[in-house]
Amino acid sequence: MRQTADITPDAVVRFVHALVARYCRTRLTAFDKTPVERVGAILNSSSAITRDDVLVGLVESDADFAKDVRKSIFTFEYIPARLRPIQVPGFLRMIDPTDLATAMAYAFGIGGKRE
Repeated sequence: MRQTADITPDAVVRFVHALVARYCRTRLTAFDKTPVERVGAILNSSSAITRDDVLVGLVESDADFAKDVRKSIFTFEYIPARLRPIQVPGFLRMIDPTDLATAMAYAFGIGGKRE
């Protein structure tokens, strides 16, 4: 503090403006979601073959990123590992009844089990 005795008010204003410009601005980004979320969303809407090929490539190029992407995607084969049986009724209540009936009719129509 002793060394600041001769600093002019103009220097303080410039210093504060520099700090505000550096640390107090909102960064604008091009995307609302993280890279993991964006890749996961793409893979969720891709065919299984495409999804698996992309995941293999991601593992080869960036294993940590691939692991996070794998966690973000949803496929039916992951249901037993990610969903405990006690959670099923709660999730079913969250689904619109018409959508649930349509999904179940389709599953039964392609040979799904009625257990």
